[in-house]
Amino acid sequence: GIGYRHSQPTDGKLSYKAKPEFNTAPSYINTGSFEAIGAGTLTMELMLVKESFSFLSEVMRTSVNSNVSGDPTFNYWQIGGSYFITGEHRRYNKITGNPGKLIPNKNFKFRKGTGPGAWELASRFTSTNGTDAGIAGGKFTRFTTAVSWYPNAHFRYSINYGFGRLEKGGLIGTTNMWQFRAQFEL
Repeated sequence: GIGYRHSQPTDGKLSYKAKPEFNTAPSYINTGSFEAIGAGTLTMELMLVKESFSFLSEVMRTSVNSNVSGDPTFNYWQIGGSYFITGEHRRYNKITGNPGKLIPNKNFKFRKGTGPGAWELASRFTSTNGTDAGIAGGKFTRFTTAVSWYPNAHFRYSINYGFGRLEKGGLIGTTNMWQFRAQFEL
C-alpha cells in the first residue's frame, strides 16, 4: 500500500508527538510547536502472508516546509512478523486493505475433545525519529515480542514485552514495557 497526506498548519504552526506504542504513556517524541507552511507525509507498507507466517513492514516520511526551522524531515519505520504455532494463517480483506478476522482451526472450549484455539508468536522492531534541522523531538526505537491466544474467532488475549530506547535532549534512556490485552470482536 502507498499513501500520501498533506497537512496545513494551524495558526502557521505544526507539531508532532508520538507515544511509545503504549497508550497510557506520555509522548516520548514531541517536537513542540514550530512555524511551518505545510507538510507532506508519504507512507508505504507491505504485508506478506505465507501459510502460518506473516511479515509486515511500513515506512513513513514527513517532509515539512518551514523556512524558520530549516525544512525538517521526520521518519518512522517498522518491520515485524508472526507465526501461528497451531497452523492458522491470516486472511487478507481486499476491500478494507487489512488482515481479516482470524478463525482458529479448532476452537477452545471447557470440555474434553476440543482444540487449543490459535496460538501466535510475534516480534516487531520500530524506529521513530522526530529530530532534524534544529527540531529536537527525540528518537525512539523499540523491540517488542508477543504471545497471543485466540480461543475462538471472537476473543484474543495477548502478552507483550517491549524494550525501548529514547535519545532526546542529549540524554539516552531505556524503558521496559509489559502489556496485557484482551480483545473482543464480533
